[in-house]
Amino acid sequence: MRVKKILFLYSNYSSFVKTDHKILSKKYKVTRYKFISSKNIFKMFTEQLKLKFFLLINIWKYDVLYCWFADYHSFLPVLFAKIFGKRSILILGGYDVTYIPKINYGSFNNPIRKFFTKNSIKHADRLLAVSKYVKDEILKRVKSIQVEVLYLGFSSEKFTNKNQIRKYVLTVATTTMKKHIKLKGIDTFIKLANELPEQEFMLIGVSEKIESLLKPIPKNLHVINFVEQKKLLEYYNLSKIYCQFSLIESFGSALAEAMLCGCIGVAYNVGALKEVIGENGSIIENKNFEEAKQMISKLFKGDVKEIDPRSQIVNKFPLKKRKDKLIAIIEEVCDG
Repeated sequence: MRVKKILFLYSNYSSFVKTDHKILSKKYKVTRYKFISSKNIFKMFTEQLKLKFFLLINIWKYDVLYCWFADYHSFLPVLFAKIFGKRSILILGGYDVTYIPKINYGSFNNPIRKFFTKNSIKHADRLLAVSKYVKDEILKRVKSIQVEVLYLGFSSEKFTNKNQIRKYVLTVATTTMKKHIKLKGIDTFIKLANELPEQEFMLIGVSEKIESLLKPIPKNLHVINFVEQKKLLEYYNLSKIYCQFSLIESFGSALAEAMLCGCIGVAYNVGALKEVIGENGSIIENKNFEEAKQMISKLFKGDVKEIDPRSQIVNKFPLKKRKDKLIAIIEEVCDG
């Protein structure tokens, strides 16, 4: 039987994108294509031109075009798939479905980007959302489409609870721009560190150029720049609580990873965070800062019911479930 060929498109090779690439590469012949997005109009035009010629020359080779996120890089692949009778699968779950006008964040804030995003979504053969929240959001903005929820998957063998002594309140947030400070809830996290001086806090992922904007940094807050995942696993296992105080989260991968390692999740009820935490953590309604502060204090004192954060992720978001479903979808799309 002929091995199916997939063109795998993305703009950032993040952990969940890498996971899908590994899953598909074990069964199919997969070609990766990275689109380098830029705010520079000339560079963006050049990237679109490169993508256009790549598709014109190579699209006949592939059975499926598999694209992570709807954005500038997804429009031409979806369009060319339609024209040349190929199939396209689009994964939704991030900037593409976000709309926060007050900080000018999300694809739908920019009319040009909105055009690329919306038309990618309208014309893809299969739309997969990483959470129910994402599905609901995109259905508000693009009508007459079919969207299926396919949660991210996590390896319970890779992310393990080593039952170490835990002393930190942790958050992980890739922060490269000033607006990320509010978007990822870093301002709230710093405020908590200030008001709970008896606890040790840890913030991971802040770029050096942004770190200066956080000052003054509380003495009990350890700020760490980007770390490799092996080191991140160590920090997960040194932490008792993982906080997520973002303005929005389409899923919350770091939260799920931390819970697998035994951290108790404390998060605002935004985006898909309630879907991730379930009953095995603490969801703070209405972004109530005082409630979040009290909950963290109670958790360190042990004044709450016993919960099992790891079991929540093992049972609801197993890697095998995503793997099996992805392969089934590829087969369905190719046979359809």
